[in-house]
Amino acid sequence: ESSEFIRQSRIIADIWGRGGVDTRLDIRGTDNHFTVIAPLADPHSDLTQSLVAMTKAVC
Repeated sequence: ESSEFIRQSRIIADIWGRGGVDTRLDIRGTDNHFTVIAPLADPHSDLTQSLVAMTKAVC
């Protein structure tokens, strides 16, 4: 991602967090907002496991 996209993402995460929303900003190396979801196709990927854990925590 561009430094500007990351800057804006940090601002959004900060504002949501101060508003009581449980947030986590995870910058993933060379991935961008188009490619970052590719690991969700692998049920054993770190991203998939994080999503499953987050879902279980709120359900």
